[in-house]
Amino acid sequence: MSTLRQPAGLSDLWTLQTAYSLTMHYTILWIFTNLLILSYSCQLVTRLFMREQEFYLLAQLLLVYYRCGT
Repeated sequence: MSTLRQPAGLSDLWTLQTAYSLTMHYTILWIFTNLLILSYSCQLVTRLFMREQEFYLLAQLLLVYYRCGT
């Protein structure tokens, strides 16, 4: 009667699969976090740019108003 033996290195394979799984999860989490940060940064830059454009337009309007008034 032959006995079944556990293949050599099975626990190492499980360790590698677990490490790979954790690495993939952390990689996905890292990418998602960076995308959120990038998105938020783009929103901030857009807001600042729009405010700068608004101030520029306001300054132009005030300049036109001043020139027309004198």
